[in-house]
Amino acid sequence: MYSASLNLAGFTSVLWMILGAAVILLIGVIVIAIIAKVLTKSLAASKLDPTVQPFIVKAVKFALWVIVIIMVLQKLGFSTASLVAAIGAGGAAIALALQGSLSNVAGGILILVNKPFRVGDEI
Repeated sequence: MYSASLNLAGFTSVLWMILGAAVILLIGVIVIAIIAKVLTKSLAASKLDPTVQPFIVKAVKFALWVIVIIMVLQKLGFSTASLVAAIGAGGAAIALALQGSLSNVAGGILILVNKPFRVGDEI
């Protein structure tokens, strides 16, 4: 029979896990904001086309958020190995399904980065 008393040791360990996850999330938010600002300023100072800069910043922020969320879930006690494997398999499946579209996007980014054409050129 279970007793109705509160298991104080279990409660404090869960509390420390939640507090640790909150700290990781807070630090992650701050670090992502700092990295986004630094990346935005460094891309603005570079000769990279302005239309590519927000795309790069958003892609980096998305990748960093995935890492922070996985760290928080791991701190909360979830098994993240299967989650990382599922994300990898899902990414591979999406990349194979969108192979033609992704190659067109990559080609467009390469044209914007390399700037082989100027305004007024006829193609």
